[in-house]
Amino acid sequence: MAAAAVAPLLPLAPSFEFKPDTGRRGRTPPKEAARLKRLLLERCSGGAAAELAALHGCMIKTGLITDDHLTGALLAALSAAPSSGSLAYAEQVLDGVSRPNAFMWNALIRAHSTMLRSDSPPPLPNDHTFPFLLRACAAEELRQVHAHVVKTGFASDVYTANSLIHAYAKSNGAGGPACARQVFDRMPRRDVVSWNSMLSGYVSAGKIGAARELFDAMPAAARNLVSWTTVIHGCAESGLPREALALFRGMQLAGLRPDAASLAAALSGCAQLGALEQGQWIGAYVEREGIAVDPTLVCALVDMYSKCGEVDAAIRLNVCVWTAMIHGLGVNGRGLEALDLFEEMPQRGLHPNRITLTAALTACGHSGLVAEGGPFSGGWKDHYGCMVHLLGRAGLLEEARKMAQRAAQSGGSGGNVIVWGALLSASRAHGNWEMGKEVGQILLQLDSGHGGRYVNLAKVLAGEGRWPEAAAVRSLMKERGVRKLPGCSAICVDGGVDEFVAGDRSHPRSCEIYAELERMMARLKEHGYAPATGGAALLGLEEQDEKAAALCSHSEKLAMAFGLISTEPGSGLRIVKNLRVCEDCHAAAKLVSKLYRRRIIMRDRTRFHLFADGTCSCGDYW
Repeated sequence: MAAAAVAPLLPLAPSFEFKPDTGRRGRTPPKEAARLKRLLLERCSGGAAAELAALHGCMIKTGLITDDHLTGALLAALSAAPSSGSLAYAEQVLDGVSRPNAFMWNALIRAHSTMLRSDSPPPLPNDHTFPFLLRACAAEELRQVHAHVVKTGFASDVYTANSLIHAYAKSNGAGGPACARQVFDRMPRRDVVSWNSMLSGYVSAGKIGAARELFDAMPAAARNLVSWTTVIHGCAESGLPREALALFRGMQLAGLRPDAASLAAALSGCAQLGALEQGQWIGAYVEREGIAVDPTLVCALVDMYSKCGEVDAAIRLNVCVWTAMIHGLGVNGRGLEALDLFEEMPQRGLHPNRITLTAALTACGHSGLVAEGGPFSGGWKDHYGCMVHLLGRAGLLEEARKMAQRAAQSGGSGGNVIVWGALLSASRAHGNWEMGKEVGQILLQLDSGHGGRYVNLAKVLAGEGRWPEAAAVRSLMKERGVRKLPGCSAICVDGGVDEFVAGDRSHPRSCEIYAELERMMARLKEHGYAPATGGAALLGLEEQDEKAAALCSHSEKLAMAFGLISTEPGSGLRIVKNLRVCEDCHAAAKLVSKLYRRRIIMRDRTRFHLFADGTCSCGDYW
């Protein structure tokens, strides 16, 4: 758990009040920091638990939580006379330190040893203790943990017994499925997890006969999608395709809706039997029901069609796979590699379709490959949007305008919105404010309910310095009740996802994040960063420092600051933005990647940006 999230766990001591001389939060001047540090060190010596919690909160607010000496003193004070509460608190403080030193670890070790020597016996395990332990223990320790489970009376606990079954079932050196079955048979009460864990253990060990017997003995009401899929997969993998398809049909008769995993298992049975009709039915079912197609399911479909002699159908599916790869390379700024794949398709007997052509043109647009993209466009009508994007981003605005006008003459307002939107983005990118204003007004007529149209037109007007007109567009947007989709950035850390919006202070580690953000921005400015204070997003802010402050709290920067304090130095950051990344945050991310030696992958609405060593994979072309 993060340190900031646990600071209020203990009540603050009323005797401790600290009022820093500076009104700013998150960054303390050097002299004030030294004075505060001396005060905190004095208070850490012999402080009560509540007062130590207050000290911890003060350290977070002032940024001194990053001082190893001070944090070590806090941990030592919490560990000096440990109780169950202060010891847990100390462990949470240690969790918030990115790289604890030996002194910090020693303080916790000493506290634990003191607790063990105290008169009161150590706390007994509860029903949550062993499941967590079983997930982490190695095969050679499994029997020892099992013995403790029996000794402490938790062998009859369903949650603990299920964890034992799962641990034995996946273990090759501790008895495997045989020991898992012993635990299973001795359970006074079983749930669906018990049955499914045992089934999975048998299938993983290749004991399909035992798995089928267990499945048949399983109460019908307890069988869920996982139960059916496990045994279907086991039969298919064991060369029993008829049994696999019979079970698949039984699952449907039981009223369960197949998912991608169960469909892939059934397709394996179809492939082995050459059962084309059943395989085609599954393919149609996937389309009809909108099943999310993952790589396993695609490969199973290709394998089924190939083994049933329907090579053309398999090739059509292969075209989808190649198209996805071309698109993926394109949005990652690897346009030439995408075109290499596109040109390789005919050599492998694959014929690109309209979607493949669109992916290739989009790749050209993201990489500025105008000459290479022209021959792929074929009939202009199907690819107006791609061509306007390609020409416009390359700065060929007049050619892009002619293409957009041609699209307008061909009809279809939906397509026109996409085409004109691409031209507006290109106009903004190349500073052609007159064209941008003209196109923006066209878009307001075509799509007056879309908030992005108003925002983009306001940005164009602001870029030309026409602030009153930009403000009028934003006012019109409010009058019509049109709302802009708020920008949001998400970052994955330790298996969790943290989301931020601009100016967000709702995160439990908000004080730490803003302290790191202030340090980060100061460091960027020392190396040439200057906030881009001319954007329309800053309408209503008169002073330059107000605009700079608003830019500093953009969601992308908050996500980066959180990533810097939550991950190991040198590790990568992965950020997802629901809108296009702004120019200011793009420039900041490049500099962060260089100064902090971080690899930052940022995905926005249209493409990926890989920041490394001060450059971006898009080549500033987005």
